[in-house]
Amino acid sequence: MVHGAVRSLFQLLGVLVVGLLVIVPVLLWRLSSGPVALDFLTPYIEEALAAPEGGVSVRLDTTVLALGANNRTLEIRALGVNAYVGDNARPIASVPEIALTLSGQALLNGQLAPKSITLLRPRLHLVRSVDGRFQMDIGAVGAETPTPPSGNAAESLLAALVGEPDPTKPGRSLQRAAIIDADLTVDDLYLNTTWQAKDADVELHRVEGGLDGSAHLEFDLGGETGIADATVTYRKDGDKLGAEIEVSGIRPAALARLGGPLTQLQALDLPLAGMVRAKGDVSGKVEEVAFELAGGAGTFSLPDPVNMRRKVDSVSLKGRAFDGLTKARLEELLIDFGGPRLRLAAEAEGLGGASSLFLEASLNDVPLDELPSLWPAIAAPNPREWVVNNLSKGMAREARVTVAARSASGRFDDLVVDSLSGELHGDGVQVDYLHPMPVVKNAAAHATFDASAFRIDVKGGEVYGLSLKAGQIVLSGLDAVDQFADIDLTIAGPARDALTLIDNKPLRYATALGIDPGTVSGEGVTRLRLKFPLLKNLRLDDLEVKVHSSVKKVFLPKVVMGLDLTQGDLEIDVDAKGLDATGPIVLGSIAGDLKWRENFSTKGVAFRSRYEVKAPSISEDQRKLLRLEGPPFVAPFMTGPVAANVVATLYGGGRGDIEAKVDLSPAFMRLPGLGWYKRDGTTGGADVSVRLVNNEIAAIPHFSVIAGDLQTEGAVAFSDGRPRRVEFERLRYGGRTDVAGTLTLRPNGGLDIVARGDQFNAEPVVGEEAPIPGDPPLPTGVEKHRKKADLPPMTIQGSVKNAWVSKDGKLVDASAHLQRDGQEWRQMQVKGKVGDGKVFDFDLHQSGPNRRALKVTSDDAGAVLKAFDSYSHMVGGKLEVDAVYEDDKDGQPLVGTIKVADYYIVNAPALARLLTVAALTGILDLMQDQGVGFSTLDAPFVLKDGLLTLNDARAYGAALGLTAKGELDLDSKRMALEGTVVPAYALNSVLGNIPVLGWLVTGGEKGGGLVAFNYSMRGPSQDPDVMVNPLSALTPGFLRNLFNIFDDGSETEARKRAPEKPVEKPAEAQPLRQ
Repeated sequence: MVHGAVRSLFQLLGVLVVGLLVIVPVLLWRLSSGPVALDFLTPYIEEALAAPEGGVSVRLDTTVLALGANNRTLEIRALGVNAYVGDNARPIASVPEIALTLSGQALLNGQLAPKSITLLRPRLHLVRSVDGRFQMDIGAVGAETPTPPSGNAAESLLAALVGEPDPTKPGRSLQRAAIIDADLTVDDLYLNTTWQAKDADVELHRVEGGLDGSAHLEFDLGGETGIADATVTYRKDGDKLGAEIEVSGIRPAALARLGGPLTQLQALDLPLAGMVRAKGDVSGKVEEVAFELAGGAGTFSLPDPVNMRRKVDSVSLKGRAFDGLTKARLEELLIDFGGPRLRLAAEAEGLGGASSLFLEASLNDVPLDELPSLWPAIAAPNPREWVVNNLSKGMAREARVTVAARSASGRFDDLVVDSLSGELHGDGVQVDYLHPMPVVKNAAAHATFDASAFRIDVKGGEVYGLSLKAGQIVLSGLDAVDQFADIDLTIAGPARDALTLIDNKPLRYATALGIDPGTVSGEGVTRLRLKFPLLKNLRLDDLEVKVHSSVKKVFLPKVVMGLDLTQGDLEIDVDAKGLDATGPIVLGSIAGDLKWRENFSTKGVAFRSRYEVKAPSISEDQRKLLRLEGPPFVAPFMTGPVAANVVATLYGGGRGDIEAKVDLSPAFMRLPGLGWYKRDGTTGGADVSVRLVNNEIAAIPHFSVIAGDLQTEGAVAFSDGRPRRVEFERLRYGGRTDVAGTLTLRPNGGLDIVARGDQFNAEPVVGEEAPIPGDPPLPTGVEKHRKKADLPPMTIQGSVKNAWVSKDGKLVDASAHLQRDGQEWRQMQVKGKVGDGKVFDFDLHQSGPNRRALKVTSDDAGAVLKAFDSYSHMVGGKLEVDAVYEDDKDGQPLVGTIKVADYYIVNAPALARLLTVAALTGILDLMQDQGVGFSTLDAPFVLKDGLLTLNDARAYGAALGLTAKGELDLDSKRMALEGTVVPAYALNSVLGNIPVLGWLVTGGEKGGGLVAFNYSMRGPSQDPDVMVNPLSALTPGFLRNLFNIFDDGSETEARKRAPEKPVEKPAEAQPLRQ
């Protein structure tokens, strides 16, 4: 309220002002030299500015008139302005200087109303209350303001500037207010902080509907200076305030030192410059803040629990806070970390209390070794720990992350991540997938992650010399109590390196297989899968491992029985329990298909290793590789290939079993010397069980063979990995052999055979083995007999009920003991019964150096000869053969004598021809009826190369006597004999027994007589050509030889070839063959 005296004063001043207008030029000249003192106005101004009703008084030191800053306006300046309350000696407000311009219109109306007011060098105290409202008090720069603010100067000034004109309120004429070089102190009770700005300039001026203003502030930020140039608007409509502030040199971290919510700004410690726009109301409530800032080098850090600090080269950010600063949107934050670049966008709601946060960030060109400083420890700590510890080297070309989080207090210390997702692209990465196994080097990685899993796809790179084709690492259970790593790598390269890889700790699989990786070759593709919990102290039992390999041309040395596995094309699966492998292989030189199971531990399992091999063809040489080097697996017992399905089960410690099913159909099989064979192509099969000890065959507990008409089963005992004894529970073939026995194989290659049973076909043994189809032609003649039998040293002991020695002949209750060295049979003892039970005894033994004695006896010579299919026309007789093999002579001749006593010859064709030609019909009739009886057969002989030579052989009885010399070819069954026929031998031979007279009668021929016929027999033994010289019957014995003086001896050479044309002399016998 302006008093009446003052009003009069103002009216007077108005008149003076009008007058002054006349003298303005003179006044301006005067003022240009300095202010003009107007102290006479001081009391009036003090009185005008006082408020007696409020107990407020004003004191001025002096009053002057001066030019304004533009030197075109006049200003009244009050110096040393102080305001007091009551009798208090201490001012409530103090301003060093106030510059006023007065409203001319108000002066004409008799009012003193300021048009503009400028406070020079004041000390401003701005207080923001906890409810966001502002109060301002004024004091001199450097002065103390001991009392708290008593009014709201800011609201009073705003009311004066924007209020409607009011004659009762001179302040309503105010068009401009300014503060120059102010010392600003802000007490922000809302943020609980205090800050200052020196040399602040503020200007406000009235516009239609409100105010516009500007400010220049230099902030003191803990020893640093930040500059802000602001433009401000106020509109009465809605009491809205707006500000646009251009800042420079402001460090957010320095602002954080002011305390309160500004402490969150400590994350950015670098100078910022840019524009900030704010909207609010006159009450001090800020509705919206927008910013667009850029900064230089500094640091970016986040406190615990993020705990991250990084140097940065530059930063830029753009965003806004709205809805009363309870929501914020960071449109972009770009931080250059000196190579790595971070782009971040975020939205937050509920700021200042329980808040939520949505964030999208990307990182570019980050060395993986720097990832730990950029990945907050709070964000997915378990996968972060794995990635940080196991991914290194290389470069993350791009990483993206999306986070949704919340905080109950709006601070980082209780931040909870609700969702997390993102991806990462990197190259040149080193992956330590399972320490201490070899790392993957120089790989390309693409990672994706969310709240529950972290997935890394790996391509390229190499591990331990192997090429990484593809891989995936999955860290799962991130949102659960337990987290797991699932690693899947596909690698290609040498099998040696793949085995070396899985032989590293903690797997040691090659060691478990007993394989030295350095001895293995081949190429393959391997898929390695590892699964384990993310634990700091991982145990081997926690590790789940699966390996699959496709390997080509595999070489493994000494897999079984010392044989190498080569040319393997295998599919291999390995886990913590064992290995499975399948595919074609070559074992030694045996091609087949392999199915292999290897258990790494025998605990709780039946075996350590199991090999199943299907071999379609195993030759004789290949059978020897399997230690099947003796009968019956090699020639002459078995020739040609066989097919086999073999299952070898190993138990550890060199122990094992082998079960084999053998297809014998492709093989030619025979029992040498026994006359049995099976053609190749004839169905045959065998089942064999093998027991291994010390990785060598220790026994064949059981085998069975069915091949053609042969059936056998038994067992084989081994020693030192070689077969030593074959036991036949049954050997049956050909319908005439059914025996059991043993075959013992000596270390030197010899055999010991023991047999027993119901029957045995000995015909091929005692006779001549029938030719086998496909065999080369058998030698003939001398070559046939001088060819040594391809038989090893052996002994044979046997006993059978029936031993077949010919097609229809047999020995009953036969027993045999035979012994042979590498060259000859040295001992033979054969016993049996022939005919109606007569004993047959055959004995061959070594009688001296190069001499083997042979003795054959029987009480029924006819039955013996018939049984052996040698001669079927003899009945009865006592047989005795005594002979010696002379082994030191050419052809090893058998020299001896055959003696038979008391026998009959019945229906003998050759003898019948002889008797017919000799016209001895009576004797012929007798032979064809009851047989011709002979009391004695005495035939010295030499058997050499299948040719039986007789000399002075004789046979005689009461009715007939015969002498003979010549040859019998036992191979071709031909004869060439000559001799004499003596009829009525009992009478005719009496004179031959008389000394001297006997010689004259018989000519010295043993068995000769007074009446005798010379004869010759030539040709097939069953039907020879017989010639008799009838004149010889009329000639005394000493003259009979005259009939042979022209004989060349060909009559007795059975192997001479007959001439193509018969000779003219019928009495001369022709040679049989040459």
